[in-house]
Amino acid sequence: MKPVVRSLKAMNSIYQNTTGTKIDQKKKQNEEIRVLHVDDDEAILYMSKAYIEKIGEGRIIVDSLQDPTLALKVLKEGTFDVIVSDYRMSKIDGPKLVDVLEEAGFSIPIIMFTGGGRDEDFENILNSGVDYYIKKGINVKSQFKELVDVILELYRQREIINSFLECEQRYIQLINRTKPV
Repeated sequence: MKPVVRSLKAMNSIYQNTTGTKIDQKKKQNEEIRVLHVDDDEAILYMSKAYIEKIGEGRIIVDSLQDPTLALKVLKEGTFDVIVSDYRMSKIDGPKLVDVLEEAGFSIPIIMFTGGGRDEDFENILNSGVDYYIKKGINVKSQFKELVDVILELYRQREIINSFLECEQRYIQLINRTKPV
């Protein structure tokens, strides 16, 4: 019976001992996080970019997109870690954008960052498949601080999942190379 590996650290140790290669589990603290912000309000996009990049201390790079119908094209051309989207936009609303991205096979964390709204809007947002919801408000600094915190957390969670999947693939490769006793 083969032993069960109980941690990523143990799996990394086994993999390194058998292949001579170490799995890099820690990402650099200064690694850039790419955010695509989709909103049909140019002023919001400008203000968001300025606040997010300042609060993110240069670690977060924001690309702004005023036309939500172009989101799919932009995502196919670039690499993004998180999407921030408004709920109410003139050409396509946030939940519909989420649907379009899911149908196209994108699994990027999405934050719905939106102004007021009715109770049914809130319910639609929660049911649309977004990862997080932040309501725009009067206290601009605190809402952008929360937005940056959520961006960093969703990025961290995604990196953990990606690291786990990478370790799992390497573990499978290791098992496939091991001869039965």
